Amino acid sequence: MTTQSYTHSTEPEPCLLPMDARKTDMVGYIRRKFNVPDYRDIVIKQGYITKDDFPSPATPWSDPYDNQLIIKQFDSSALMQQLATHCNQHFKKCDDCGKCTHPSGKCSGSCADCLKEIQYHRPDGRTEYDCKNMLRYYTCHTIWKRCSEMMYALDTLDLSKYPRFKILSIGCGAAPDLIAFGQMADGKKISYHGVDIAAKWKDIHDFIARKADADVDFERRDIYAMLDEVTAVKALHSTYNVLVLQYMIAGHIYSDRAERIDSLFDEIIDKLIARKPKDSPFLLIINDIDHKTWIRDYFNLFTKKLRERGLTFSFAKRHFKPREDGENAGSKLYPSRANKFMSMIPTEHREKYNAHAPCSAAQLIVEVT
Repeated sequence: MTTQSYTHSTEPEPCLLPMDARKTDMVGYIRRKFNVPDYRDIVIKQGYITKDDFPSPATPWSDPYDNQLIIKQFDSSALMQQLATHCNQHFKKCDDCGKCTHPSGKCSGSCADCLKEIQYHRPDGRTEYDCKNMLRYYTCHTIWKRCSEMMYALDTLDLSKYPRFKILSIGCGAAPDLIAFGQMADGKKISYHGVDIAAKWKDIHDFIARKADADVDFERRDIYAMLDEVTAVKALHSTYNVLVLQYMIAGHIYSDRAERIDSLFDEIIDKLIARKPKDSPFLLIINDIDHKTWIRDYFNLFTKKLRERGLTFSFAKRHFKPREDGENAGSKLYPSRANKFMSMIPTEHREKYNAHAPCSAAQLIVEVT
């Protein structure tokens, strides 16, 4: 058994939103080959992208948080933009969304307040993600940030080791991890199975499945019920080589199910990781709130369980926000917490949904070989 931490470059690279995989490959190749920060003229000469696809020289490309280069918008019909537009178009004023599911029987008047009621266990507040309108707000508020967080994690890895990406996403919500893999997969086949306990995600899931250029499907049920079906006889799930837990641990904390996290980790290791494909590493990414006792202590629990089973793996802990001395516990600070999609987020969404928030998660990134 061996364990090790990753060695990461301290130079953040700008990420790209491709029009298609061919252009992504060309742009990435030119940037790396010639080490040029401004590769527009070269790419235009190759005939892959026209001048109209690039912002004008006067367009601000710097991020207000740390002046890092950020993502350039190549394709206006990208899935994330389509999803945010769809949710915004269907979002209703809180007093006009029909029969209210709030425990009080009356709308709180603010989707942001309802989300806080769930997350902070406010007395007599909402306890479930059971409002379609709130989930539309939630998607517009979080999709850009959470996709950015996942892209930062993927950018630390050598993804060439993976022949394909068959992804199981637990607590998938609006599938920001699917979009992140779509940007980073270099044309490799992606299949995605998202699982979320909240039934009200159905409309958003159906929209993503229709629009995504990948093999995508969703289940809206408890992950424990799904894992209970994974047996020696029915081992279809054993072909996954990527598992993402997207704010899943926090979801257990919010719903008073923290005692089940230990058994969830056991099932993940014994029913998914232990049956990984032979021709690929198994990648696990936990992306969650940056809180020591609620979240980060569970990172140590997971790696401990891997060691106890004698599995060969490497891992890294990453975070975006500076911590007090002594709080890093082996975690490395990203050199930037910039939202990679800052230049794409519509002004309306910034004002209406606070959609431009910078990255803030804590991450555990594990590769089992």
